[in-house]
Amino acid sequence: MNKYFSFLVLFFSFTVLYGQNIDSLKKAGETESPENKINALIELGDYYFYSNSDSALFYLKTALHIAEENNFRKKEIYILKNLGIFHNESGKLNKAKEFLLKALKIAEQEKDTLNTVSIYGNLGNNSMIKGDFEKSLEYFTKTISMFKKIGNIRGIAMSYGAIGNMYNKMNKNIKAIEYYELSKQKFEEMNDTVSSAILMMNSGIVLYKTNQFKKSEKYLKTAYNIFKNKNILLNTGKCLQGLAILYSKQNRFINRTF
Repeated sequence: MNKYFSFLVLFFSFTVLYGQNIDSLKKAGETESPENKINALIELGDYYFYSNSDSALFYLKTALHIAEENNFRKKEIYILKNLGIFHNESGKLNKAKEFLLKALKIAEQEKDTLNTVSIYGNLGNNSMIKGDFEKSLEYFTKTISMFKKIGNIRGIAMSYGAIGNMYNKMNKNIKAIEYYELSKQKFEEMNDTVSSAILMMNSGIVLYKTNQFKKSEKYLKTAYNIFKNKNILLNTGKCLQGLAILYSKQNRFINRTF
């Protein structure tokens, strides 16, 4: 249950293709200059990231090889980070950490602050999945400090959400709600209603576990209406599932509209 309702806007920075022609990208990956070739291979890796893991891994590793050969350090950082995220998602946590630490070393050498803080966040995710919550909190706390220094409110919001996830995974419900609320407030500062709704959905799920049924229902319904108006079907379904669980827990087996 907790995994299904996890907060998903954490440190993922893949390129969106917006309908670019895949055949053109593949052709660019074969014929263009090293830098253009790397860019095309990275975009192909991003495109196939969730739909075809073998292809994603092939394109990212090919891009990494070319970047290393041509000493394109910035590209190496991005590719290594994505390979770390890829292996985190695949459950190969030791391999993921290996890629992330390689990316971190180069990012720090290059004084690349944004990639450095992003990598710390993904290392936090890695430790959280492993169940090393002390290390996970250390990484996430570091990201908050770094994002505050550069005035990145979205990064702060994501970091609070990540800590909320960690406490949720630890079944420390009160702490999870506290950090989800902090994250929601930051997203509201940016008028990011969708991310705020994700936090309300997450909080709603945790709230019913602490028997705060009215607040849980309010959050889930509010999030549902936002997702419905934005036509975000997956999260709309998650809210409905959460409400069904909430009503079941209260023995409220009735038809409702809202």
